[in-house]
Amino acid sequence: MPALRRKLNYRNIVLHDEPSRETIGVATREGDYRYLPWLGFIELRLARRIPGARPVKLQAEAVSPTEGLSSDWRTLEAGEHVQGCLLGRGVFGVLNKGFPRIV
Repeated sequence: MPALRRKLNYRNIVLHDEPSRETIGVATREGDYRYLPWLGFIELRLARRIPGARPVKLQAEAVSPTEGLSSDWRTLEAGEHVQGCLLGRGVFGVLNKGFPRIV
């Protein structure tokens, strides 16, 4: 299963496919980030079918096709985000063919 990595101060937080107590930054129009609960991952084709779902940009440092510290992590460049799917008060990471979608 894929994973996202984000930083909180000096701590690396790895977000997996399952909901957790962790949060992830969602980009606002003003250029700031608002932190919402992580709900896991969802495939793009399913996210498009959910009424009321909104595409958002998620703040992440790196993505990986598999879980674990020894995974092959791809560091995101400046200005790159992972696409998210905002539902109510939480957010999913969007997958395209099993890999986190970079926007």
